[in-house]
Amino acid sequence: MKPNEAWLDRLAHDLRGPLTPLQTATYLLRNDNVDPAQQRELFALIDRQTRTLAGMIDEISDWSRLDRGMDITHRQACEIGTLLDDALGGFRGSQSPAPRIDDTAAGANVEGDPRRLVQMICTLVAYAMSRDPSAAPSVEVRADTDAKGGGERGTDGRLRIDVLDRGPSLDTNELATLFAEPMPEPYDGGLGLKLLIAQAIAQAHGGSLRAETRNGGGLRLCCELPCVVAEK
Repeated sequence: MKPNEAWLDRLAHDLRGPLTPLQTATYLLRNDNVDPAQQRELFALIDRQTRTLAGMIDEISDWSRLDRGMDITHRQACEIGTLLDDALGGFRGSQSPAPRIDDTAAGANVEGDPRRLVQMICTLVAYAMSRDPSAAPSVEVRADTDAKGGGERGTDGRLRIDVLDRGPSLDTNELATLFAEPMPEPYDGGLGLKLLIAQAIAQAHGGSLRAETRNGGGLRLCCELPCVVAEK
């Protein structure tokens, strides 16, 4: 996705969003008559809006670097169970998904940057959770070995991570643009680039992301990555 004039206009508009309350809070705090309770509220507002603005800047930075293919510099063998533990550990409460790892994927390793891979999985799960806040999404993992490997462990294959929700259906155009264009109404209050960044991370690791409509409603967010299925 290359920035165009309309997108840059929207970017400028969204970045101004946190600035207005920051400026207002700063102005009010200059008043000596502000009582301690109001001061605490204003400092809390400054903290929230500063974190929002920092998140937007990180989003732009991530997209810019990944779009140029320059960000995956550190690679190591990443075990799928560890990646899922790190990614899902940040989600708390009844909505926290519990992954189901098929026997075919037990011990499978992905060669890549663990920080970026965790970021990608977190993005998919957070988006799925935003679509149906009433229930935790499902996370299912399996692996297929290459035919030339004869299905033996220790061979190259493809790891598939499916994140499934029961949110509202998307039409054909929405499905086609989900990982191709900025979201017009971001699910997280950001700039709408998170899913594009997730796609860029997958592609930088030789993989891909796509979305499919599920029978009975909801979406299947499917991530496929090259992997090595470890020997038992």
